[in-house]
Amino acid sequence: MTLRVFELSQDSAMWPRINGSFNAAHKWGLPGLAGCPGCGVTWASSGHQYPAVDLSNLPAQFEFLKARPEPFEEFVRLRELVRPLAPPGALLPPGTLFGPLVGTASGRFADFETQGSMLLVVRREAL
Repeated sequence: MTLRVFELSQDSAMWPRINGSFNAAHKWGLPGLAGCPGCGVTWASSGHQYPAVDLSNLPAQFEFLKARPEPFEEFVRLRELVRPLAPPGALLPPGTLFGPLVGTASGRFADFETQGSMLLVVRREAL
């Protein structure tokens, strides 16, 4: 078995022409968990993002607009409202994000951009 490894490196010749910046977040998200029944900690996960999950037709969509901690029972109620819209078998921990990125962007962008360490954005042409 052969393992192929690829490394993305920055093209220094392109750098002066790439000056894009964006400030965006997913439209909806599950709340965090206040006082986890297992460990007692208040927490929300990061890195679970489903941009194709559209909550706009969900009657309770407004409940997913503001990040906040909720007790376990309320978290479970909200998670189960979203579950039919999520991909089969999708993990839905506290803090899971849904929907398109909403925000502002300006400048010229590379084919691959990141926001923080958890969000990779790819230009459609490069995809």
